[in-house]
Amino acid sequence: MPDDFDFSKPVSRNSAGESAVPYLTIAVITLCVLLTAVSMVAPTDNPANPYYKIVHVIQFSPEQVWNGRIVGLFTALFIHVNLVHLLFNMFWTWKMGSTLELSIPRWKYVLFFVSATMISTCCELAVTGQIGTGASGAGYALMGVLWGGRGYHPSWRNLATRENLNLFLIWGVLCIFLTVANIMPVANAAHFGGLLFGLAIGNLFFAPRRKPVWISALVFLGALCLLSLTWVPWAYSWNWHKGIQAYRSHRYQDAIAYYERSLREGGDRSGLLTNIALSWYAIGAEEGLRHHNDVSEAAFDKGSAIMAEAKGEAPPSKRSEDSSDDKNEAAPDSVKPQSVPSSQPPKSKKGQ
Repeated sequence: MPDDFDFSKPVSRNSAGESAVPYLTIAVITLCVLLTAVSMVAPTDNPANPYYKIVHVIQFSPEQVWNGRIVGLFTALFIHVNLVHLLFNMFWTWKMGSTLELSIPRWKYVLFFVSATMISTCCELAVTGQIGTGASGAGYALMGVLWGGRGYHPSWRNLATRENLNLFLIWGVLCIFLTVANIMPVANAAHFGGLLFGLAIGNLFFAPRRKPVWISALVFLGALCLLSLTWVPWAYSWNWHKGIQAYRSHRYQDAIAYYERSLREGGDRSGLLTNIALSWYAIGAEEGLRHHNDVSEAAFDKGSAIMAEAKGEAPPSKRSEDSSDDKNEAAPDSVKPQSVPSSQPPKSKKGQ
């Protein structure tokens, strides 16, 4: 393979050779439209509702992904926040996705599209501890592969123009400003992670040049994806997740440390304080069963004070004897942490 691709002589080729209809791209767009429509009418608090069930089959929280539902890294692309978000993403998915699908074998198109979506979602998860919504991470990857490999096929050069690339870059920078200014949360890491992945694939496989640079980019993205699934201590959602895991393993002191770190990282104050209080109650119950009455009483007192803070009440001046007896009779497993959803808006939304 040559080190540099001669862009002055675009190669006319259509390796797909199966159909002139980009039915895979059409299928993606159709699913995005239908599932976004379902999400807009689905209730948020009625698990028995069929629309609710459909949404929650494909839309997963970061905690669910960390618990093994890796498919959520891909299915996040199907639901969009609003009509403008949907139309913008579907326009570019059609323009670029159909172009790519009809110029390479479809198995390569599927492999690229799925990988781009999951890698861009992983980038957002690694940076913010959140999963964005929408197809803009994949959209940036499509622009990246068309630009990086624009000498591969004439149709790529028609879309991978300097004007279109500048449009994506300017929009990406604007989205960073909108997020930092708290005007509109956007999955910026998904945008630029997708773009980097697309550029690497385009430069390595479709117009091969500067291979060491782009291999390094893929290695970096792979490491970032691994990190996003195993260790994100700077994200409030990750510390909340680890706190719940520690609690369920009866490591209550560890749970308190994770919850307190989640608080420092901007997690929901009321929910986290409630979990911290419940952890202190569990410690008190354990110490009571060991007949460490002074330690047990101190743990219950601390839990009561924190619970009052979580509810916005004045801390109790004296622990009620009756309530302490009830708490000491409770086994540790009878106290469960409350996974209260964050009252803050999602910190990242793909393509808003």
